[in-house]
Amino acid sequence: MRNILSNCIETIGSALALRKRATAALVGVSPSTIDRMRKRGDFPAPIRVGEQAVAWLRSDIDEWLATRARAMH
Repeated sequence: MRNILSNCIETIGSALALRKRATAALVGVSPSTIDRMRKRGDFPAPIRVGEQAVAWLRSDIDEWLATRARAMH
C-alpha cells in the first residue's frame, strides 16, 4: 500500500496535502464514500492542486477526525 499512497501525498509550502486515495485510506473509507460525504457537507472541502486535481490538507482531516471522535464520546 505504501507504493500506491506515495503518489497521493504532496506538500504545499509546509502543509501536507493528501489526494483522495490517501485521504480515504487515512479515514478508513473508500474514495467514493469521500465523494458522498462531501456532497452531504459531512467532510472538509478539498483544495485545488492542479487543473483537474484536488487534495485535502492533512490538518483539516486531523481536525475532522478529532471532532468525530469527540462526538462519539
